[in-house]
Amino acid sequence: MAARDALSRCSIYSRRWRLWSRTTVHHNTYHDAQKMYYERTKKYYEHAKKYHERTKKYYEHTKKYYDRLVRFCQRARSAREIADRFGYNVTYMRRVYIRPLLEEKRLFLTMPDKPRSKQQRYVSGSRVDF
Repeated sequence: MAARDALSRCSIYSRRWRLWSRTTVHHNTYHDAQKMYYERTKKYYEHAKKYHERTKKYYEHTKKYYDRLVRFCQRARSAREIADRFGYNVTYMRRVYIRPLLEEKRLFLTMPDKPRSKQQRYVSGSRVDF
């Protein structure tokens, strides 16, 4: 018991020293982590800015195709006709061009109750029952 009391009085084994050492380590680790966080955040925002610029250019490019597609669909057209006209795969045309225009309400389905029908056609203009 006496040996234990002697050890507890030593500065290395005291509770105060243990707490101080822990907080110092955590404090340094915290600052290192904070620096890493700021560096990563800075890189992320730089990347996001570049990505935004590329996306903006891409959107300007696709906007032209959207307008062309809307003009082409003044008459009801199938996905195959649209894909042949623009030179893309049917699934790619549906995913990249047709679906966004349907969501924007610039294109409409001729059979809205059967969106997966083989006879499905797409038409631009105001919504009218076909």
